Parts: sequence; structure tokens; C-alpha cells
Amino acid sequence: MDEEEQRKWKHTYKKMEAFLSTLPREKGWLSEHLFQFQGFWYHKRTLQGTIVAQQHLKARSSDIFLVTYPKSGTPWIKAIAFAIMNRTHYNHQTRPSIPACFFLHFATKVRAKDLPPLFQEEMLEQFARGVSPYGSYWDQVLGYWKASLEWPHRVLFLKYDEMKSEPAVHVKRLAEFMGQPLSLEEERDGAVHALVELCSFEGLSNLEVKKTGKRQAGQSLEQKILQLPILV
Repeated sequence: MDEEEQRKWKHTYKKMEAFLSTLPREKGWLSEHLFQFQGFWYHKRTLQGTIVAQQHLKARSSDIFLVTYPKSGTPWIKAIAFAIMNRTHYNHQTRPSIPACFFLHFATKVRAKDLPPLFQEEMLEQFARGVSPYGSYWDQVLGYWKASLEWPHRVLFLKYDEMKSEPAVHVKRLAEFMGQPLSLEEERDGAVHALVELCSFEGLSNLEVKKTGKRQAGQSLEQKILQLPILV
């Protein structure tokens, strides 16, 4: 980033600080405050990123957005989606590396140490009122469910309990939605079962990041997978 770009970004964030001071706020979960913006509640950094994305992100027709409430299966679906897109580039022992944890419990652990404690009873009361990071959980779910009925070719609505009970069915469904359907030959060769096993909770739970809270230094997961021999 050159000096001119740095100057522009500094100016953008300076204006954003002034804008944040005008927004409704409540006690935050992970940081000091939650800010209400366009009907949703955000932590400061998330809101800054959201505003920048709204102003500058230009989505492509091939882009896929994974939209879930934090710690409600996001890493699992992300791992499955990544595995589907790259299934010809890895063997069935290389697992996507993403951690997961229940959000309320997670929030109490990562809350800034210099802030007073926020007890789960208080967080649950806020959650019931819709004052939680990213806004009301119920509004989010209902909104995307309605969108999936209106635009089924653009919005795929997945339910956690159904994914758990019939993962193979929904892996195939997700692959078709992403424009990467599994061929009859792949199904005969056990690709669906392999994808389910690859992204199983047991497999993801045994990752180094889950045990230590840290990722291994060096290449990213994507770099490692794309360097593996291509299966034919």
C-alpha cells in the first residue's frame, strides 16, 4: 500500500470514528460496546469492516457467501464447502483447519481482559432482546429462510440438525447448489462418504488449532492442499 492509499484509509477510518459516536450503543460481549447500524448490532471492528465492504466490495456472480450465526456450525459448513470445491486436489486424510465453539461460552472467554466481566445470564437477556453481535438471531434465520423460498437458486437454507442426521444427503445438495455436483462415478467411488469423513466433527476436533488454540506456522491450508498430487 503506497502513501496515498494509506492516507485515504486513515481518512476513511477517521470519518468512521465520528460516525460511530452517533450510533445507538449497548454493552458489548467481546469488546466495550455493541453499535446498532441498519437494524443490526456490531462490535466496532466488525462494523468498520461491514461499512468498508458496503462501499467497496463488488460481488461476482460466482461468489459464494457463507452466512451463519457465529459458532453455530460455520466451520463445519466452511470445511465442507472448501472440500467440495477442491476435492480433486487433496487426499482424504488432509482436513480443513478451522476451529469451532459455542458462541456464548466463547464470548466469555475472549472478552477483553480490561473490561468488567459479562455474565451469561446478562448475555442471554441481551440475546433475547436481539442485542447480540450481528443482531437478532431469530430475524437472521427468518430473513434467510424467506429469501431461500423466494430465490432458491441463489439462497440455500441448511438446518444444523438435518445436516447432522443426514450429512451425505446435504453434502450432495450443497455440491449441486455450488455448481460442483458429484458425478455418478465419484459417488460409486465413495466420494460423498469421503467428504463427510474428511470434515467430520471428530476430524476437525483433532486439529492442532483445537488442541493448542494456535495454527501451525508456515503454509496455509489452501497452499498445502493445492500442492498435493491430483487424484484421478
